[in-house]
Amino acid sequence: MALSLGSLAVHLKIIARRREESLGLILGRREFASLLVGIKNVARYKRVEFLGDPWATIVAHAIAENLGLEVLGVYHTHPCGTPRPSRRDLEGMKAWPYIWVIASPTGLKAWIMKGGEAREVPVA
Repeated sequence: MALSLGSLAVHLKIIARRREESLGLILGRREFASLLVGIKNVARYKRVEFLGDPWATIVAHAIAENLGLEVLGVYHTHPCGTPRPSRRDLEGMKAWPYIWVIASPTGLKAWIMKGGEAREVPVA
């Protein structure tokens, strides 16, 4: 399994420079991403955590359906850290079994939960 982000990776690296965590869904077909749909972060401490606005998440899924695309994954940023899953991310990965792309000022990596363990997914 791999994820092809193409030029979308550049966008993720740019938003990773924001002071607050950003998040959204990655849409595409098979392993080829074609669209990022941002979702408002409604967490209390946005600098170190994220919580997607529920209505915006529903709308992002509707966008995917209307465009005939699949939800390939979730993206979020770690503006103050590395692109490795936090303890909280690992819990989220169990609830949302998609590829999780984490972008930070130090890089970009993708992860998926397999057998209770986060495994890195190659990104192109």
